[in-house]
Amino acid sequence: MMDFNDVTPVPTPSTDGNREEIRANLLSTLESVLKDMFPAGKVKRGKFLVGDILGSPGDSLEIVLTSEKAGLWTDRATGQGGDIFDLISAHLSLNVHSDFAKVLGFAAYLIGKAPPAAAHKRKAEPAMDELGPATAKWEYQDAEGKLIAIVYRYDPPGQKKQ
Repeated sequence: MMDFNDVTPVPTPSTDGNREEIRANLLSTLESVLKDMFPAGKVKRGKFLVGDILGSPGDSLEIVLTSEKAGLWTDRATGQGGDIFDLISAHLSLNVHSDFAKVLGFAAYLIGKAPPAAAHKRKAEPAMDELGPATAKWEYQDAEGKLIAIVYRYDPPGQKKQ
């Protein structure tokens, strides 16, 4: 008969240490990280403002730059929000929970800790035509979760939304 009560448990690998180190580095260089992700953004009164998660010009999405709330964001148009990792995952159209390794990899890349993955493609710029940049995006999926349509909103100057 075998007694397993005295067996030393094997520790499970954790990314928490790496996660917290990357988070701290992201927050210490937050303004430059956000300018890399959202070139159309601007800094105003301790916040970084950009139109949406796609990086369109505007001020609907705001990210706190200072204090203990640094890295927290809210998009007033969509109601989305979260921490810096939620922001990165939304920007890359990833799920922060199931795709966290990819989110963490891209975050490391943003702070210069790792080269970009060969298979990783950066999110395409919004379509530009006579209407200007897209100001919102909605993705529609079928019952199985497969993408079936994407609808973009445009707010051309001097015209109605389209």
